[in-house]
Amino acid sequence: MAVEKYIDYIDDPNDTYEEYLEKAKKYNFRCVFFDGEDLDSYQKGLEILKGTDIVLAGAIDFPEGVMSLEEKMKDFEKMAAMGVPEIDYVLNQKAVESRDFETIEKEMTTFLGKIAGKIIL
Repeated sequence: MAVEKYIDYIDDPNDTYEEYLEKAKKYNFRCVFFDGEDLDSYQKGLEILKGTDIVLAGAIDFPEGVMSLEEKMKDFEKMAAMGVPEIDYVLNQKAVESRDFETIEKEMTTFLGKIAGKIIL
C-alpha cells in the first residue's frame, strides 16, 4: 500500500476548505477532516470527495483538548447521527499534563460505551 494511504491529512490554514479537499484528492490521502462546528461542510466535503476512497472524518476538540466530556459527547452524538464514519477526539489536555488518569479513564470509557464493537484502531 502506498504511504499516502496511511496519512490523515490536516488542513493548511492558508487553504480554503475546498483547496484542502482538492489537495487530499491530488495526493490520495487516507483521511481528511471536516469542521465539526460547520455541519454543512460535511455535506460539501462528501460532494467534493465523491468517487474517491478518502474518508471524511470528524474531529472533536482538535487540537486544544479543553472541552468538557459533556460537550465532547454532544458533538460525538451529532456526528454519529449524521453518519460520519470516523470520529477522532482529543483527550482532556489538562488531565494528560497533570497525569489525572481517573479523568482520562472516565473520558475514554464513556466514548467506548458509545462505540463498543465499532472500533478500528
